[in-house]
Amino acid sequence: MRPTLDTKQKARFPRALSGLGVSLGLSLGVSLGAAALMATTGFSAFAETPKPAPATAAAHVEGPLLTGFWQAYNDDGRPGGVFYFYEKNGLYEGRLVKAVTYPEEPPDDPLCKACTGEKKNQPMMGLVIVYGMKRHGAAKYEDGHILDPRDGKIWSAELDVTPDNKKLNLRGYIGTPLLGQTRVWTRLPDDTMAAADIPGEPIAALAGVQGKKPASAAAPAAAKPAAPKAQ
Repeated sequence: MRPTLDTKQKARFPRALSGLGVSLGLSLGVSLGAAALMATTGFSAFAETPKPAPATAAAHVEGPLLTGFWQAYNDDGRPGGVFYFYEKNGLYEGRLVKAVTYPEEPPDDPLCKACTGEKKNQPMMGLVIVYGMKRHGAAKYEDGHILDPRDGKIWSAELDVTPDNKKLNLRGYIGTPLLGQTRVWTRLPDDTMAAADIPGEPIAALAGVQGKKPASAAAPAAAKPAAPKAQ
């Protein structure tokens, strides 16, 4: 059994991890409002610098799939953002594709101003938040990371998909999974959003994705040959 954080630990544990529902910058539950942009506290200084994972082709493994749309939830249980997971170069990543805002929250910041590198000032919609997830066995994904857009810090992550393929248990942590929090997301239908409407890098350019593909345009009808003129 994994130990839980005591009251003192929770008091200094950043919402980026203690919530995973209303935090990690956009809460991973994601409403992109005030709770998502709170000042970082405590352990944020210990955020890890991710080690580059080798891009290896994922072996075919039977079992529930991570790919597809997932509904995240805020700490109060209300629906938050929608994430889309897909395979890329043998690893799995999830991008924010839809946010849910509520009247009591301030206007969203459309850009990730705290991000660094190529993600700095990139649109929040379509931003890859969970990445580098490597599949281990039938339903476990490990060695991944979560971006906290509030301060640009990176956290370690692991997740698993339930056998019925309907729930995802995402755990963010510092150093060891023992120091972390888990949030449960629920599966959404594959036709939640057409592939052409998913923000960020075009889905058509990615391998191993699911989701409703846009209908291809019908080929123009061939012109009928002109009737011969009477002599």
